Amino acid sequence: MKTIYITVLSLLFSSMMYAQSLTSSITDCFSQGKAAYLSSSLSSKVTLLLPEENIEADIAAVERDLDKFFKTYTPSDFALLHNTQKGESGFSVGKMTTSKGEYRVHLLFRQVNNKYLIHQIRIDKFNE
Repeated sequence: MKTIYITVLSLLFSSMMYAQSLTSSITDCFSQGKAAYLSSSLSSKVTLLLPEENIEADIAAVERDLDKFFKTYTPSDFALLHNTQKGESGFSVGKMTTSKGEYRVHLLFRQVNNKYLIHQIRIDKFNE
């Protein structure tokens, strides 16, 4: 019984630690405009929904298109508004201030091998 309890606690702790790491990657990426910060947190296929483009692509293409977006909409600030994980999935919502206005960033992720991976990124004009 003790072994089961310790194993469950270990799994919960490792999931929580990775979730914190994911939150850091998201904040760094969208505040500094560097898609590479997300690369280790991306699923092998990601749906990327941008104001002018929607694609489903691999990690390299997502990084390339995000970097292209950041060149046009240079980020100056990012605030994580909501972040939650429940079971094997979760989402984050943030507000990114750019050179062309404010945008809502919405990320969906799911757990794969005890690691949360982003499978959808949506960036929309922020309407309060």
